[in-house]
Amino acid sequence: MTSTKRRSETRSAILVLIILLAGAVLLPFGYGLDLGPGPNRIRALIWEYIDAPWFSGVRIVRIGEMLEALLYTLPRYFFLFQIFNLYRTSLSQKRIWPVGILGASFPGLVSLVLIVGWLQGWTQPPPPQSDHYFPIYIPIPTILIMSIILLRLLPVRRKD
Repeated sequence: MTSTKRRSETRSAILVLIILLAGAVLLPFGYGLDLGPGPNRIRALIWEYIDAPWFSGVRIVRIGEMLEALLYTLPRYFFLFQIFNLYRTSLSQKRIWPVGILGASFPGLVSLVLIVGWLQGWTQPPPPQSDHYFPIYIPIPTILIMSIILLRLLPVRRKD
């Protein structure tokens, strides 16, 4: 009986992990406001939606842009690992939510550091001499919302 329960919990954990990994790759992580001549966009790991006068639509990003987006989304994957550990071990839910909030807000925090560095002249010349080239990301917490829903639908059973 316990092996059947354990197998069911493992299946639930794998199902949740697959759904959240697919969401981390396919769903957007931020809305990019470009301060310069570039367009605003909604960004995901492998695609982006651009709305500009010269082009509007979805495009698959190049490998360099994908690696940049991966840096913005690294805490998301640590959060997914914590959720998987929640199902597999006796990790408490109180410990995973701060990681989820950090993962959801990380693109905005990185943008804030870039803005401060840009205004201080650490990354390029100060504003009158430079263009506003980097985007400011407003975080979209898709994975955090998905994980809340999935943890309600597939609750974690505690071992007593």
